Amino acid sequence: MKIAHLLIVILLSVFTTAYGSNSKTNIDSLKIVLIKTRASENSMKIIKVAKKLTNAYRSERNFEASLEYYLLTFHEAEKLESDTLIARSLYDLGFANAELGRYEAAITYCLHSMELCDKNKWAKLWLKNIRRISGCYVAIGDYEQSYVYLLAALHKLETLKDSTGMVPIYYEIGSNYFFQENFSEALKNYKIALSLPKNPKKEDYFKYDCYGAIGSTYARKEQIDSALVYNQKSLAMAEKLGYEIGIAHAKLNLAEDYISLKQHDKALAFYKQTLEISEQTNYIYGKIGCLTGMGTLYSKLSQHSKAISSLTEALAIAQENKVLQKDIYVAIADAYAKCGRTGEAFEYQKKFINLKDSLMDNQLHNRMKVLKINYEIQKSEREKEILMLKNEAEVHALQTTLLGGVGVLLFLLLALGFSRNKVQKNANKMLAQKNEEISSQNNRLAISNRDLAQFAFITSHDLKEPLRMIGGYSSLLNRRYKDVLDKDGQEFLGYISEAVDRMYNLLSDILNYSRINNEQETQYRKIDMEKLISELKQNLKATIEENNVELRIGELPNIQGNATQIYQLFQNLVSNAIKFKNSDTPKVFIKCESNETDYIFSVKDNGIGINKEYWENIFIPFKRLHSRAQYEGTGVGLSICQKVMEKHKGKIWIDSEPGLGTTFYFSFPKPSMQPEIQLNATPRNVAVSLQSA
Repeated sequence: MKIAHLLIVILLSVFTTAYGSNSKTNIDSLKIVLIKTRASENSMKIIKVAKKLTNAYRSERNFEASLEYYLLTFHEAEKLESDTLIARSLYDLGFANAELGRYEAAITYCLHSMELCDKNKWAKLWLKNIRRISGCYVAIGDYEQSYVYLLAALHKLETLKDSTGMVPIYYEIGSNYFFQENFSEALKNYKIALSLPKNPKKEDYFKYDCYGAIGSTYARKEQIDSALVYNQKSLAMAEKLGYEIGIAHAKLNLAEDYISLKQHDKALAFYKQTLEISEQTNYIYGKIGCLTGMGTLYSKLSQHSKAISSLTEALAIAQENKVLQKDIYVAIADAYAKCGRTGEAFEYQKKFINLKDSLMDNQLHNRMKVLKINYEIQKSEREKEILMLKNEAEVHALQTTLLGGVGVLLFLLLALGFSRNKVQKNANKMLAQKNEEISSQNNRLAISNRDLAQFAFITSHDLKEPLRMIGGYSSLLNRRYKDVLDKDGQEFLGYISEAVDRMYNLLSDILNYSRINNEQETQYRKIDMEKLISELKQNLKATIEENNVELRIGELPNIQGNATQIYQLFQNLVSNAIKFKNSDTPKVFIKCESNETDYIFSVKDNGIGINKEYWENIFIPFKRLHSRAQYEGTGVGLSICQKVMEKHKGKIWIDSEPGLGTTFYFSFPKPSMQPEIQLNATPRNVAVSLQSA
């Protein structure tokens, strides 16, 4: 009976897959057919029609309507007492509830399905349930429980020697780390998934998923050049497949990249395209992502009412997804703060902090590491057991051969082989010990570097949260009780606000410095330097009226590099030139000269200059030559410039005279295949507006 049921399920699956692709499905007609079929009380016929209806609704992503028919399928399967049909219908119920954001219900259904899969040894459906359960646990913020299930899946796949099945599992592990904001581990697992052999029928879909995930991770690591490459690959793959939801998701990722590149019009266009596709396909996560991204962008553009409206709508949709809620809370708090509605800002800031604390307890990373170590130990024990059994079989075979009368000659040959083998084992043992020592040193160094990077991130990122609280409440006190406080009280509040601003700027600079210092991969591309300087002028033009800056620019070549870092380099140098001005008309001159091996750029000003004895000290982090009363700043900007040049295999140096100005020189090695560019040393006079960063 069970074999017959299994054959029917297979036939139904093939039929309904083809049926689900037919856009002309008449749902009303199917409902009429179902009413007549239910009157017959033939469970198999009822399941067949219900399957057609669920596939029709699923093609429209109308999971709410499909639930009724998934439940009907389950009840009819129970009447038939078919484990196959029951397990499948339970998984479908889990799938539909997960798509609707009802994660607890989804987990319950999938766990019941897994019990039947365990009983009947159905590995494929068991693994599908694992993935669904893991994704639900991530959505509700239980990363550890998700990881437990994923490691169980890896164990089963290794037992089955199914490397293609490991692709989605490593992808899910990457997503687990991604939502914990552990982007290095996320990237590592996504790349493992991309490198493994894939099911030919699903290869393009897996590539689309991996490209998009890697692109998103690079974006969070602020490696925008790499992010663009992978997100564009993801979009191309989705378009090749005609996968509408995939196209929406890829454009959503690209929109975020364009925001990082300050190409706001292009980002907004991508958001609107994605929102349109998401509305048409009822793609909930696409809607949430678009509304959140658009709200954040509107906030950057000071369109506060649009920002708050968009973000509030996103929050309403993401009712049960705590991971998405966390990002929306902080975006709404920022939007309210920018439009001066401090009270609402703090309410959402508190919601963000409370939710973040509930999701990200400090011991989670360590517990997951222990789970991984235990898994590796168990894996190693299994491999040793297999090896011992293999060796026992080989010894038994050898004994049989000797007992068969091979003779003295064979014995001597075996003795000689044993001797040679012993020498080889000793040599291998020594080599293994040395390799183990080197590996141990490398691991300790990697752990030390990671810990330093984590410390810098925590110091510069997480400490901003209480700073925002201190600054906001001091501002609130000043607004509400300014008239109540005496002169001393107002002065003390002023000191608090100034200290918060200085600390916030210092933490931001620490984060920027640590990101450049700890970045393992730098993706290079051709940079249009004239376009980059033009964008710099556009973004630094608020102080022109105060400073009357004259910026002259010589002809600049295109170079190979990381655009974000090069932009930061020029911004720091130009901002310093304005900050340390020596006249009512500060002048800044940017030019480039060329020799056989390098492009040598320079940023020259007519400012206060620097004594020669301080030339080496100015690149030391936090080293200041002036008091804060004279000049603002944290003393990190030039350290960042030096790190950028180290990353680009170049040099930076200084020439200056007190009272006569300063010139910073920095050289970029020419690409070996890049043609020589003749430079015109005659500068163009450009009137610009500059704002000190």
